[in-house]
Amino acid sequence: MEDASINSTITINGRGAFSSVYVGGTLHAQVVALLHEFSHVVGLLPADGGSFVGQELSTQNTQIVLRHCRAQVEAAGKRKSLILHPGTGVFPRDKQ
Repeated sequence: MEDASINSTITINGRGAFSSVYVGGTLHAQVVALLHEFSHVVGLLPADGGSFVGQELSTQNTQIVLRHCRAQVEAAGKRKSLILHPGTGVFPRDKQ
């Protein structure tokens, strides 16, 4: 994502390949991609697009995301819903 800012829009290709340890198009890969791009928007990761060096930096940035968020990425596939409660910002309990 180039020139990310608070007003940026993140678009995830649901069928595309992602630069991570997960198979492209899977929920896990999409969650990693979304976290990676969102991290640019909020200033947690440096810009990483546009060149071969950018591809290397993108891979490094994805590894940073996984280092900090792998448990949440793995948990995403176990939930029936990924929608957060609007008032609390937490996942509602899944009904059995």
